[in-house]
Amino acid sequence: MSSVKGPQQKTINAYQRDHRTVMEYPHAFRKNWPKKKARIIRRERRKLTDAVKSGDTDLSPAKLKTMKIRGQLRKSYVLTLGMKVNRQMDRRH
Repeated sequence: MSSVKGPQQKTINAYQRDHRTVMEYPHAFRKNWPKKKARIIRRERRKLTDAVKSGDTDLSPAKLKTMKIRGQLRKSYVLTLGMKVNRQMDRRH
């Protein structure tokens, strides 16, 4: 049996759990996200290769953490349904 009992509770849960994108081409996200991730991983591999070629012999995990090799991978323009509805209501008034 469902733990959600009434329509009001279903609406509250939808506002918290569902997500919407706010971008020019929303369906391109599914193709662009893997490309973005691959670009960051390639940059990480390049930095490691440069460190090895420069003769740096101490590549311990502690040193790799201090090198800040991996870049930030964040989803931008993704809002919860509640945030999107609030933005639309603010724009109306």
